[in-house]
Amino acid sequence: MYKNVMCKTVGLIALFCTTSLWACVGPVNRAIEAGLSKDLAKYKTVSVTVDDCVATLSGQVDRMSDQLAALRKARKYDALNAVVNKIVVVVPAVDDQTLTQDVSHALLRDRERHFNLVSFAVSAHAGEVTVSGLAYDLMHRDDALTLVASIRGVREILDRIEISPVAALYPYLYNPRSVVYGSDCAGTIAECGGHW
Repeated sequence: MYKNVMCKTVGLIALFCTTSLWACVGPVNRAIEAGLSKDLAKYKTVSVTVDDCVATLSGQVDRMSDQLAALRKARKYDALNAVVNKIVVVVPAVDDQTLTQDVSHALLRDRERHFNLVSFAVSAHAGEVTVSGLAYDLMHRDDALTLVASIRGVREILDRIEISPVAALYPYLYNPRSVVYGSDCAGTIAECGGHW
């Protein structure tokens, strides 16, 4: 109601308010819906509806990473005011022990290649995977969680990863002339016995 009063009383604001009120009319909604539907075409069971510049994604996918990718594509549309996620991740039945092993092995291989997590622990219960451990920075943590989301059987991820207090030393770990070496100690130099 306050917005309508402001729009009626001030000339320039009235023009702005009228434009913003009519920005989400049928043709704009249909254009966004068509573009987003095309972007999400590879997800055969996902449908898109746009009303009042709010996109609703519904359907089902078999990997959590597909759900996250669909949400990222929708959020790239600047004209949208919101994205409602109704995509259900329907995972195959994977027992907890197998899922824990699959995630642990994937993170271990990733650690050997990219060293995203300094240390980690994994547990799973009915498709809900808890990952705890230490990462050097937010980017490394996010890369590890993206990997976990791509594993078949993961329905939900509980992130218990902390950013390591040794993050400032990260550039030195790959410098062959440096006297600082990496280890699984996540404390300060003093807490790790004065050296790594």
